[in-house]
Amino acid sequence: MPRESSRRVVSGASEGVASRVVYVTSQPDEDGFGAEVGDGFDPDLTRGNATILTQASFRLTVDKLVTALTDVEPWEPYWEDLSVLDLRDKGLEGVVKLKDMCPKLGEVGLNNNHLCYLTGVPTTVRILHAARNKLTSLTSYAHLTRLEHLDINGNEVDSLGHLGALKRLRTLKASGNQIESVDGICHSAELVRLELAGNHISCIDFEKCEWPKLELLDISRNRISEVRNLREDILPRLTLLNLDNNCLSVLHFDLPRCFASLRVLRVSYNNLTSLDVGLLTNLKTFYADGNRFGEGSKSSKSSALEGTPPNKAITNLHKLTRLENFSARGKGRLYLEGRDLRDTRRIYLSGTILSTSLFTDACYNLVYLELAACRLTSSTATAPAATGDPSTGLAPRDSNLTVLPPLFRFTPNVRVLNLNYNFLENLQALHELRRVRKLTVVANRVKGSKELVRLTKEMPDLELCDFRMNPCTLGWYFPLLQLGGRSDEPGADPRIHVDDGRASANAQWHDLDQQFRRDLPNDSYVGRLAYRGLIMQSCAELRSLDGVTVTDKERKKASELLAMLSESKAQRAR
Repeated sequence: MPRESSRRVVSGASEGVASRVVYVTSQPDEDGFGAEVGDGFDPDLTRGNATILTQASFRLTVDKLVTALTDVEPWEPYWEDLSVLDLRDKGLEGVVKLKDMCPKLGEVGLNNNHLCYLTGVPTTVRILHAARNKLTSLTSYAHLTRLEHLDINGNEVDSLGHLGALKRLRTLKASGNQIESVDGICHSAELVRLELAGNHISCIDFEKCEWPKLELLDISRNRISEVRNLREDILPRLTLLNLDNNCLSVLHFDLPRCFASLRVLRVSYNNLTSLDVGLLTNLKTFYADGNRFGEGSKSSKSSALEGTPPNKAITNLHKLTRLENFSARGKGRLYLEGRDLRDTRRIYLSGTILSTSLFTDACYNLVYLELAACRLTSSTATAPAATGDPSTGLAPRDSNLTVLPPLFRFTPNVRVLNLNYNFLENLQALHELRRVRKLTVVANRVKGSKELVRLTKEMPDLELCDFRMNPCTLGWYFPLLQLGGRSDEPGADPRIHVDDGRASANAQWHDLDQQFRRDLPNDSYVGRLAYRGLIMQSCAELRSLDGVTVTDKERKKASELLAMLSESKAQRAR
């Protein structure tokens, strides 16, 4: 067997080395330099020992490779016929002789090993996964001329110059390295997918790039402060561009013509104060969270005093007639008009200060609306009494609150609605929204639970609703100290997202609430169960209420309680 023969050779070599090296010591010579000496020192013997040590190390590497092959293919008698091989997490330091053992490989997985070089990978390989190893810019790929897909994420590469010889390369994943520029692959004309997230790139100029087939470009989490020559004639097939988490203050899409191929643009967490998207006529997804839109431009408050419209930070948004997903979460003021988003399906605007101009045109396609922490109020009569933060239910006296109009006029088909951390004292604006399936109104100012029951009766399709941290529910649940984690699609402030009933996202709070419920006084316990029972009766499809999963057992128990209370009330009436 190959494995046995490899072990026998290596063992013999190791024993030979031990028998000859045991007498060798290190002593300084007359000039002060170290020399290998011993009983009857012989330079030829020293060189021989070094050769034997090298051979032993080589054979140990081969033996480890044979062991790994036997582990992953224990029932394959002919390794030379393998076309796909996965050697991830095998602790390999080299793959020498792999080309002799498996000469027909087309795809190799070497993720999570300790490789510093790729010597021994067969020349037939077209797909190579080598993420999270110790590869550097000195690693050679010259023998892999057929390579089409290469994954070197999480290595120690600081330059792409050694990849220029891969003329057939279509996919390159090199995120999580120390790459400083795209030089070296500028002339890789077959590239379709390029991922360079989490590197050290500071500037990128597409003028020198020959990427006529490139469709996906991910250069997020770099240090990019300047993007030059972003034009369709240079990148005619670019479909997705990810520039999240960089240092951009300006981004231009250069003429002469529209960037018709681009479908997804992500520029979240940069320093953009304005952006013109008029050339992106076919854009479907636009994420621009955490920027500085509106800073340095005329605010809507000063504009109202002057009688002129405020400057728009995102211009020509109304030209994106195919836009489906729009996100501009942040902490500043954002002026949007109804016509800008009337064809959009999903809108994420949490944390922004909105203008009532957003609610001027009906959005019949809208199914997802997120307006958490947007300083929304029920009426102009609402005036916060103290200085503070929206998450505590307080706001400065001089802050501009936005009155939430009746949403059924503008979003009649919305399915998911998030109004957490606002200043709503009543929910009149939500009446007649009959198609809502998920509704969260956490940490507002609703004082009466009867209003919640009346509202849910108008939403027969409701599957999830959450009214925690309102005055009317505050004493019935354990305090909501921490909400769900960050969302990656698109990125968001952690406090904006509330758990949607999934046990994994709310397990800790759920355990604490169970103990809290058991310790409630009898009157509070009955009040909580009756409130939940009334909403359960209104919504037959309800699966989660206030972060707690609705079970058949609870439905039955609440129904019995309501029947008993109803009977008791009838007896008192007689």
